[in-house]
Amino acid sequence: MTYPGSICWIGVRERSVVEQLLKFAQTQLGLFPAEDWTLEQRLDYCWSNWQPAGDVLIILDDVDKYEEIAGYLPPQEKRFKLLITTRRYWLSESFENLRLEVLDEGAALELLVALIGESRVAEQREEAKLLCQWLEYLPLGLELVGRFLKRRSGWKLERMIQELDKQALDLPALQKPSGEMTAKRGVEAALELSWRELDERARYLGCFLSMFALDPIPWSLVEQCLSGGEGQEEGIIQKWFATFSRGVAETLG
Repeated sequence: MTYPGSICWIGVRERSVVEQLLKFAQTQLGLFPAEDWTLEQRLDYCWSNWQPAGDVLIILDDVDKYEEIAGYLPPQEKRFKLLITTRRYWLSESFENLRLEVLDEGAALELLVALIGESRVAEQREEAKLLCQWLEYLPLGLELVGRFLKRRSGWKLERMIQELDKQALDLPALQKPSGEMTAKRGVEAALELSWRELDERARYLGCFLSMFALDPIPWSLVEQCLSGGEGQEEGIIQKWFATFSRGVAETLG
């Protein structure tokens, strides 16, 4: 299906939904509602004057709570199609749910073969099956582990399972998962294992980059922020944790 009226993607966790919608309307559609109008009036103006004609796809990505988007949904007109992604099992009764299913064993093994090679899987067929089962046949978990194993060509698959078991035992979040938590044990353990493989500077860089927006960032800007005298790295880390702490405090309210 095509959408001649445009496709608008909104990252709900990034910043205000209405701010992103109005920004899209200005930059992509040339719509400039009056600044002295209320946010609701400005958004209604954009919905009413949305051009070009034809079907429009609005994507609200990574919604955590229905209240985040309730006031900013497109009008119930046939041309406006709405797609919402969420990690929750349930968001609202007003939406039709489509859950992404896991792979079957055969498809999971095929993915593992594509990632680490046919001979490696064939030589350790039973261990490969156990690994796929441990990862609950989730594509993301298999890809994380597969890419990890590709860098560790000397590792047996049995050792990989043992390492994942160890990570699962060490992580409190995996011992007592929330009932609404959709991230599975295998994905969590694989991510944790990958994180622990990074050295201190790589972890620091990851934390530092998390302060940037998801927009493309010139690497020269990163270098400029990181350059400076002795002790600057420690100061940046302190600022990052201070910002993170304020965000948590505001969320808990």
